Formats: sequence, structure tokens, C-alpha cells
Amino acid sequence: VTQTLPKEDMLNMSTQKAKNFLSFLFGGRVAEEQIFKDFTSGASNDIQKATDLARRMVCEWGMSSKVGPLFLGRGNDPVFLGKTYNDNTEYSEDSAKNVDSEIKNFIQKAYEKAQKIIQEKITQLHTMAEALLRFETIDSEEIDMIMHGKNLSDLENYRKTENEKINKERKTSADKKNKSEDDPLGGSALPSPVV
Repeated sequence: VTQTLPKEDMLNMSTQKAKNFLSFLFGGRVAEEQIFKDFTSGASNDIQKATDLARRMVCEWGMSSKVGPLFLGRGNDPVFLGKTYNDNTEYSEDSAKNVDSEIKNFIQKAYEKAQKIIQEKITQLHTMAEALLRFETIDSEEIDMIMHGKNLSDLENYRKTENEKINKERKTSADKKNKSEDDPLGGSALPSPVV
């Protein structure tokens, strides 16, 4: 499972960010293709998201130079690949062909970019897979470490250091709590009674 930023952070998307996100969505599918020389149904949701994003780029956001800055969406109905604008008399068959062509173009370029990235970063891909098999989860800091050439030993040392920090903070916190329970006045001594 890969988690991305919340949708709120993606409301205003540039063309370049949208294209990069398309490539991101094809990462798993491309990795399957390159490592296993086969596909599974695991990428179906990513393919659906990528196709919907490409459709929005063309039909709603005006990011296609071929189609231009036109709004061609139809509410929540998906309008792409096989579902043409013939149903709606406002759009010509040529417009529908242009839309399909541009969606395919965005998808194809994103897929090719994902292939190139996976090929260039194949060592990091294998390291990340090994890390996931060993640790089950990895955080953004560990992903950055892997992408900068660190290996599993480096990750283990990082995790050990982080665990030591956490344990030290817990001990300090527990010591403070115990001290405040033992001395509820916080160490301020009351004056001795005068006899």
C-alpha cells in the first residue's frame, strides 16, 4: 500500500504535477512488467485512477493542446476510451476522437516515463522490496535513504538510533512523571514550623 497526500493538497494541480502523478500511478504495473514479465489485477485501481486523471486533464482542465481549453465533461459520468461524445449532440465525432487520442497520449507518455524511471532505479526498487519484506513498513525518511543509495544495514542502523531516541524520551518522560508523583509540590520545600 502506498499512501499519497490528502486530496485537499491536490485540488490545484499543474500540468507537470498531473503528468508526474500519472507516471506515479503506473509504477506498480511497470514494476510487475519488468520484474515478473507478467501482470496481475493488482494495478486495476491505479489504471482506473490514471485514466480518470487523464480524462480530467483533457476534458475539464484544458491541459491538451490538441483539444484546447474546453470543458467537455458530463457531470460524474466517465467520458473516455469507448464512451464517446456521440451520445451528446453538443460534441462532434471528431471531438470525441481527439479526446480519446489525447487521453491515450497522456497515458502512453506517463507509462513510458514510469518504465524509464523503474529501469534507472532498479537497484533501489530491489532494496525497497527487501526492506518491506524485512520490516513490513518503511517511512518517508527510509524511502529517501534508499533512493540516495543506502542499503538495509543503513536502514537497520537508522531504526536502531531512532528506537534509542524514543526509549530515551520515554524514560525521561517517565522519570519526570515519577518525580512529580513523589514530590507533588515540584520540589519547593515548605518552611519548617516554628516551635
